[in-house]
Amino acid sequence: MGELQIYKDIITGIFQARTRDQKEFREQLKFKLEVSHRRMSKARDLLLDGKIEADDYRIIKIECEKAIRRLEAKSTATAGQKLDIKNLLNNALKNLSKLDVLYESGATFQKRKIIGSMFPEKLTFDGLHFRTIRVNEAVALMSLIYRNIRGQKKGTNQKNINLSRLVLEAGLEPARTLLPTGF
Repeated sequence: MGELQIYKDIITGIFQARTRDQKEFREQLKFKLEVSHRRMSKARDLLLDGKIEADDYRIIKIECEKAIRRLEAKSTATAGQKLDIKNLLNNALKNLSKLDVLYESGATFQKRKIIGSMFPEKLTFDGLHFRTIRVNEAVALMSLIYRNIRGQKKGTNQKNINLSRLVLEAGLEPARTLLPTGF
């Protein structure tokens, strides 16, 4: 799995966790709307069956219509907050994956914009090195993820490559070194 896919999975997971409460709130509004509509429908049936008076029906109807208007207003307000993270994230990661090409082929103002997005505060050059007070949080997190991914590679551990391949024979007598077969 590539680094960009890992970034995408992490960002999507965080976004879903943070928007879970909004989804639950919208579901509650939807349920309350259904309850109010059923209540008004039931009151209409009771009126038609002659089990309640017309005045009682009007009171129930006014209360239900007021509740429905209020719930629909809340529902409309929260529906506008829905964000399509997948397309936004795909476009951002596509641009991020070709950032080097955008930088190399870009005009001076584009290069400044790219550097400014990575280093939001003043960038200074002392003749040999660049310095900045802080790096953009997203860039810092991506760098951290990238370093951790690189540390989890399967295969030979470079720290153990120089360890001796000689094995000591266990037993009651003093240990002797045995060479592995093939030497």
